[in-house]
Amino acid sequence: MKSKLNYYFTLAIIGLFYSHTQAQNTPYIDPIYSDISTSTVNYSDVYEDAFHKMDIYHLYIPITQRPKIGRNSHL
Repeated sequence: MKSKLNYYFTLAIIGLFYSHTQAQNTPYIDPIYSDISTSTVNYSDVYEDAFHKMDIYHLYIPITQRPKIGRNSHL
């Protein structure tokens, strides 16, 4: 009985892990922003290789179209 319970528990954990990893691999259907520019910078002073580079995404949104964040964001 205990081994059967362990079997189902293990099966449930594997199923949850599989569904979680599959959900992360889905791409967005529509782009969130249309005007995005990127620049690649090296974030290390010591290493100049591809492993120490990162992309910075620049997005310009006019101040009237920016979402309100804060305590009174519903106003």
